[in-house]
Amino acid sequence: MSFDISECAFNLCYRAVEERKDLSCLWKLLGNACTLVAQLPDIYAHLHIRRWLTNSSAECEEENEFLVLDKENVFQLGVR
Repeated sequence: MSFDISECAFNLCYRAVEERKDLSCLWKLLGNACTLVAQLPDIYAHLHIRRWLTNSSAECEEENEFLVLDKENVFQLGVR
């Protein structure tokens, strides 16, 4: 149950960031959602995200490519 809620929170924040990448408050909420997911047990603490979210460069070759982040990488994404 908590995984479903955490995943839903991340997905909603993620969609908001896709719409408005210029709002720092949305990035903060997305980071909080990542931290929430990272606190779950290892079996649940993973996310499917688009590559552009982890890429520090503005242009990404495969912007629509998906990645699966494990617990440690989800936490690092939330911190960043």
